[in-house]
Amino acid sequence: MKQFVLSICIASYNRKDVIVSDVKRYLSLDDTRFQVTVQDDGSTDGTFEELEKIKDSRLKLRRNSSNLGRLQNAKAALDNNEESEYVLNLNDKDCIAPNVMPTFLDYLEENRPYYGYV
Repeated sequence: MKQFVLSICIASYNRKDVIVSDVKRYLSLDDTRFQVTVQDDGSTDGTFEELEKIKDSRLKLRRNSSNLGRLQNAKAALDNNEESEYVLNLNDKDCIAPNVMPTFLDYLEENRPYYGYV
């Protein structure tokens, strides 16, 4: 059994004003079935440093040594999430309503879909 049901994978670049509050909102949920993986593409606005201040074992931070570009960074965000059964690719401009997360996680556990997209 995997440690998490879901990894919310976010590729980001210079979006501190949005992503930090989104990540905090997700992690405010008292649910240990998911983690948040943020792949920072070498942000210069302090995004990574602000995210490092969040102390939650469900947050996985990774930073590229150089800027890879949007598509390669998105791919990197999805890589290496073996501890989760499912991954959700989320752009740093998008967000999930935290109140739907428990229902979504229940759905994944009960129905075990092969894949899905929105």
